[in-house]
Amino acid sequence: MTPELAQNFKELAKFAQTFTGVLDNSKIDSILSIFRSKYNDWVNVIPHKFGPNEGEEAFGHALWIYSKALYNSSSKIDIKDILFLDSVVSNFAKQAKLQNKYKSIAYHYLGNCWSSAQIPNKEKSIEAHKKQLFYLFKELNQVSFRELECYAYHPCNQYTIRALVNDELNLSAVTTFNDIFDTPYMHSIQCEELEEAFRQTIKVACFTRNKTIPYYFVEGEPQFESEQPKHKNKMDKEEYLNELLWAHYADSHKGICIKYRFSSNMTQYGKDNKTIAFFSDIKYTAKLSNYNPDKIIGIKDAIFYKGTAWEYENESRYICFKLDGKGLYDVMPTKNNIEAIYFGVECPVENKREILNILRNRKLESRNFDGSVISESDIMFYEMEKDSQNFGSIIAVPMSKERISSFLKK
Repeated sequence: MTPELAQNFKELAKFAQTFTGVLDNSKIDSILSIFRSKYNDWVNVIPHKFGPNEGEEAFGHALWIYSKALYNSSSKIDIKDILFLDSVVSNFAKQAKLQNKYKSIAYHYLGNCWSSAQIPNKEKSIEAHKKQLFYLFKELNQVSFRELECYAYHPCNQYTIRALVNDELNLSAVTTFNDIFDTPYMHSIQCEELEEAFRQTIKVACFTRNKTIPYYFVEGEPQFESEQPKHKNKMDKEEYLNELLWAHYADSHKGICIKYRFSSNMTQYGKDNKTIAFFSDIKYTAKLSNYNPDKIIGIKDAIFYKGTAWEYENESRYICFKLDGKGLYDVMPTKNNIEAIYFGVECPVENKREILNILRNRKLESRNFDGSVISESDIMFYEMEKDSQNFGSIIAVPMSKERISSFLKK
């Protein structure tokens, strides 16, 4: 450790101590001037450790202060100043091994600066906000499992059939969902470019699960939290017996319910610097503070909220972020992850025949954490029927090999 590096670290710490807090407009010029004049020295701190303190964290904190000051410096920011910030943020993102929070914040202000430039650049603003969301989602991805059971209800339409043929999962932007209060984070966004970045990059698949997603927490001491019943005070029906889900999402019992057993390779941690994917549970609330568009709310607290009227769904979601994402829809390969198909009470014979023929040679593969196949098993098929013993209830009847064979093409 050279004396110069130690001195640079002390200067960074003093800079953060002096200017952290509510931004005072009288200090903006000083913040901008000091950071620009010292940048070539301070940037050398990033790869080093100073006792218990990380150089990259100290620099990230200073970058947060600088980028925020630049955004608040003028209603029409000089292009050369934005280009300097762009290069600083890009270099920090490459050099710092961690500090996703500071990377996300810096890209947030960079995107805002492009929107407030003397000649606004919407494309560059959206690009910066996409990177803001990328690093934000890297912070959220704390899911840990070897295999995960999930159920999904679908109508027997062209999109469901295509997904079964291609062995893939259909994903949609949250703006296509049927709940006007869904994902309150979207309603709190007061930046057109950030909203567009969110719409393009984030796609979701919805499932029902009676148990919580297992998580691995890294804040403080590492701690694993195993899956637990979502409702500890009442016993939920099996996921495939939810009459309301059959009515609302499976074409009034004419569709199907798919039971998946996902392997851990469904989660992606951004190692390719563009894709992050993980599962998370929906939380149900009636508190308006989680929705109020006038309140700035964090994505961690608000993207996974729905109103209490939807609690019967026991929803868990698969969130997929793609830096190069476009449009409202996408797909994710899910090779050999289907464990069972449940045909609705009113599912037409022709739809059963088509699906059984698509899956006739398909297997469920059980995989280890490293992706290696442990075992293979046949996909199970069930036909739902009205429960003759309990009015308003349904039951799943296993299809025999003879019953299945009667539907298969010779």
